[in-house]
Amino acid sequence: MAEAATLRRGHDADGRLVLVGLEPKGLAVIERLFPAFNMGEAMVSSTLTTEEKDQLAALLRKIIRSVEES
Repeated sequence: MAEAATLRRGHDADGRLVLVGLEPKGLAVIERLFPAFNMGEAMVSSTLTTEEKDQLAALLRKIIRSVEES
């Protein structure tokens, strides 16, 4: 049986939710892919000013919080 990259379990307080975490294999994949992802992110945002990058980061954090709270 292949080693799993993720661990899934039900949420203790809300049975509708599933919590997902990384197993060592999944963490290794993320560590390998993250530098390339960062380079791509820097490339696509290179035309933004520092202020625009800050605004974008704030808006993305707001979206993530709203998803996490729903």
